[in-house]
Amino acid sequence: MLLKLKWWDFPPEELLRFLPELCSDDIPAVREAVRRMLASREA
Repeated sequence: MLLKLKWWDFPPEELLRFLPELCSDDIPAVREAVRRMLASREA
C-alpha cells in the first residue's frame, strides 16, 4: 500500500500533515490513513 501511495513524492506540506499518521505505531490506523490517501488520489 505504501509503495502504491508513493508518499515520498508528496509535496513537503502534504508530507508534514501525513507524517504523524505514517509514523504511528497503531498499524490499523496507518492502514486506514493510507487507504484514505489512496482513495483521495484516485478520485
